[in-house]
Amino acid sequence: MKVTRSQVQAVELARAVCDGVLEVPMAGATDVVMQRIMVPPGESIDWHYHLGPMIVVVQSGTLTTLIAGRGTRTSTAGEAFIEPAGGHWVHKGVNAGAEPLIMFTTHLIPVSCPLSIAVDIDEDDLV
Repeated sequence: MKVTRSQVQAVELARAVCDGVLEVPMAGATDVVMQRIMVPPGESIDWHYHLGPMIVVVQSGTLTTLIAGRGTRTSTAGEAFIEPAGGHWVHKGVNAGAEPLIMFTTHLIPVSCPLSIAVDIDEDDLV
């Protein structure tokens, strides 16, 4: 079946501005995985890290990222950033706002690896 130009549809899922350099070096075969993530108000994504960099676009709400030993970062709707890879960047995502947090992520990871690695952290030790 031939697809004509009038049958092609593109839907923009999210748009944001990254206020920095987008440099994503990868070596070897790489899985590229895209996700839409919704975090309800008051909920969080447990402590973890990634084996490859991740591009994040915040579509709505506010993401507060707690970074072990490094403080916090707040990202609001319309912002984008790259989440670094590696166990030195253990973090937790929190939606402390009143509306759902919706973000789109693009993971770049070695082939067949998990999207994230869970880490058990006692938050009292971080204070």
